[in-house]
Amino acid sequence: MLHLAMDSGGTKTQGLLFDENLRPVKAVRVGSTRPNSTPQDAVKKNANDFITALFGNETAELGYVCGIFYPGMEAALKERCRVRHFFRVGELAAGLAAGGVFGDGILALSGTGCSVFARLGEETFAAGGYGANVDDEGSGYWMGRKAIQLGIKDYEGRGERTLLTEMLCKHFGFDDYRQAIFSMYGGANDSPSTVVTKVAGCVPTVFETAKMGDELALKLVRRTGDAIGSITEALIRKRNVPENVPVVLAGSLWKGSPLILEGLKNHVHGREIIMPTYEPIAGMVLCCGREMGTETSPEQFREMYSEYLYK
Repeated sequence: MLHLAMDSGGTKTQGLLFDENLRPVKAVRVGSTRPNSTPQDAVKKNANDFITALFGNETAELGYVCGIFYPGMEAALKERCRVRHFFRVGELAAGLAAGGVFGDGILALSGTGCSVFARLGEETFAAGGYGANVDDEGSGYWMGRKAIQLGIKDYEGRGERTLLTEMLCKHFGFDDYRQAIFSMYGGANDSPSTVVTKVAGCVPTVFETAKMGDELALKLVRRTGDAIGSITEALIRKRNVPENVPVVLAGSLWKGSPLILEGLKNHVHGREIIMPTYEPIAGMVLCCGREMGTETSPEQFREMYSEYLYK
């Protein structure tokens, strides 16, 4: 019997088939199926593309579908597959599991979006993560947007000089900054999530520019780390999280610069910080394995999921 782990975000839907011994079988990745950031027609198309990529036109039988999935995807799976159990595993549980934490823990998630979660016994709490249209401070989208704004002010002669202007032109493949920025809006079939993805895609360029010593890029990277740290500290204070509860990291921004982690450390005051062993989808498999009563040794799981290590 095969099982399916899913990680559905604002920019992509990732799936992983695995067998009864938790061994990975097949992986697939398509566009977003999250309804609050993706048009309904795109959700339906992406959900069907996802299932076709996994099973072709065959009717598959699945034991568990676990992880993060939304009603459109669940409906498509019910229509085209036979599923025995749907088991939702949220970002908090998956992220903590990816760091080897199955009890109380804090999850500081910063990728395209930014949220901080905490699990204390049977209770869960969250801070940040209000979305790109409202406030997603500390996220890749937020950092990319701020970098673009710094470039605009430099380009128009109403702000400080920064290498971000030149580097973002190169990133988008244009010589003129205005043309570079407007190129993000060119897709006839683009959804709001497409532009968010393109803006967040500027983050590696921001990190590269900071490494070159550009002062505004360095300030922006530090400010991003400080923002994540501030959200984490506020959640800890508001919920009276005990000092022995660790912080597990999740998301791509932690990989970009040590200054991001430094910003967090400045706010959590010596609390244990755990770099995850795996990407979140592997954490979902671990959670599902516990639900099914199927577990492997840490060594065996690491060998099976070497492609999903958090690097």
